[in-house]
Amino acid sequence: MPQLTWDETDFLVCLEVEPTIDEFEAGHHYSITKDGHRLELGVFQFTSDICISVYRDGVERPFGTGA
Repeated sequence: MPQLTWDETDFLVCLEVEPTIDEFEAGHHYSITKDGHRLELGVFQFTSDICISVYRDGVERPFGTGA
């Protein structure tokens, strides 16, 4: 699979939140909370994966996930 090509500033502008970055810059993680919901987005450049989870406030398990 080809390596994921992306620009961190695109996510910064769109989501308006800075990511936390894994050791060795292997993954960038974004968390956005609005109107009782939380979106968690993980971008993994070297494995070409993007993981998305959506949570409701007060609920431990996501009600929507995708990878």
